Amino acid sequence: MPEINNLNRAYKSYRTYKAVKVYMTDEKWDALCERLEGQYPDLNRYREKLEGEHGGSREALEFFGPVGEMRVVRVSKPSVASVEHHYSHRQGDTAKDKYNYSDTELTHKVHVYREVDGEWEEMSGDHLNM
Repeated sequence: MPEINNLNRAYKSYRTYKAVKVYMTDEKWDALCERLEGQYPDLNRYREKLEGEHGGSREALEFFGPVGEMRVVRVSKPSVASVEHHYSHRQGDTAKDKYNYSDTELTHKVHVYREVDGEWEEMSGDHLNM
């Protein structure tokens, strides 16, 4: 039985690690920006607001990295506070979901792109140690 307990513990820690790896905190983002600014003097940093019902912002870093022109983008949007499901039992009618967004909490996702033949291609962020 000790092997099963160790396996369960390993699975839980892997699951937690994956969840933490998807999102980036403000402190981690600032540390990444400082590190990239130190490594690449030609770094271009900008921020833009996202249009739409819930808004948000996008912050991007563009620089010439080891694989050519690169872009690191952090998208910040309001997090989903709750979801309301409205079901209908009438024939031909569909269920509707209403998403309630938080006014104070944001989710942050980071995407890494490289330029290939004038197009931005998404790549893994593992080489940035995120």
